[in-house]
Amino acid sequence: MLHCNFDYLSISLPDFYKGCILSRASLTDNNLSSLSEISNQILWNNRFICINSCSVYNQKLIDSGLVTISDLYDTNGEFKGFKEPLHSNLSPIDHYLLFSLHSALPQEWRRALEVNKTAVVSNAQYVDLSSFSLHLEGEKVDVEKLQSRSLYERLISKISTKPTAMKKYNEAFNTETFHLDWE
Repeated sequence: MLHCNFDYLSISLPDFYKGCILSRASLTDNNLSSLSEISNQILWNNRFICINSCSVYNQKLIDSGLVTISDLYDTNGEFKGFKEPLHSNLSPIDHYLLFSLHSALPQEWRRALEVNKTAVVSNAQYVDLSSFSLHLEGEKVDVEKLQSRSLYERLISKISTKPTAMKKYNEAFNTETFHLDWE
């Protein structure tokens, strides 16, 4: 989900997740200029690639290997729409979506891709989606193993302070011989 390029979310999410997604979206550049930036744009849920004013997502096309704009083109910079093996794996509806998606690319992106046909695939950066990790408190944590609750606790612990009632509680009920946990 963090590979997407959202402008806003039309679904209801908890504030924490909404903040994460909107923060990620604010880091993306609105004016992509280089061929490399355009080639590596994610196709799905991208605010710049809309059909009928809605962003698009299709798991079957993702499973077929279409994740970034560069995946729409072969090594010669030609659109893969009717080329094998992609052609034989897709239904007519999937082909229609694929062509609609290609047509939905912003004009300036299509012009840049047309001018630099042979460089489209060479500018692509292939990323193993399962290899992402975060550095939290000096520790490298794989995103696949990270649970949202533990991430939330790590992030909130940096900005939160213990309530004064907790301090008074510890002074009143905890001694060297007896410890009663706050929780």
